Amino acid sequence: RSGSFLGRARRALDDFDHAALHRVHLWDARHFSAIRSFADQLPSLGCDARRCAAVSEAVANFDAVVGPLAPSLPLATLHGDFNDANVLVDGDEMGLLDVGDSVYS
Repeated sequence: RSGSFLGRARRALDDFDHAALHRVHLWDARHFSAIRSFADQLPSLGCDARRCAAVSEAVANFDAVVGPLAPSLPLATLHGDFNDANVLVDGDEMGLLDVGDSVYS
């Protein structure tokens, strides 16, 4: 039910655009590799070396696999932070909170 709701919400945004949607945002999967700047700081913060390596590997894998495909993927306005803390439910009705993470991606 959540997936259907999110799909309807995404389609409802088809004609919506705003300059603030066009930015580098870490929740935007197209800019996943931007977390490298944070990941590079993890070792100096005392994070476990294996976990630091796993984060670096995830970014490298994304760059290698998804990066080349990104220009060919369709773009649309997305909510950007769909999770249980941002969904309102009242019986059969659902709504979204926290539209500040919305992006054109």
